[in-house]
Amino acid sequence: MHAEEHIMIFTVKKRITALSVIFIFLLSCQGNTSNSTDDVDYQIMVQRATQTAIWAMPGVALVDFVKATKRDLASEATSREEFE
Repeated sequence: MHAEEHIMIFTVKKRITALSVIFIFLLSCQGNTSNSTDDVDYQIMVQRATQTAIWAMPGVALVDFVKATKRDLASEATSREEFE
């Protein structure tokens, strides 16, 4: 794996983690409110945080899938050279 690919993978994971932390922080700052408008705003914020997490999951999975595939193919090529 090239250094640029490793940095890109690290950057994607770092950004997704940062987004998750920000949304968790925002959710924890929101207390119980008696106003129905605030309750709706809170529910919308929870929904958006959930949607963002679900939206990011395929990207993270794809990065890990590509990384594992390259690793496995390199391992397979190395093991074939040993037997030839």
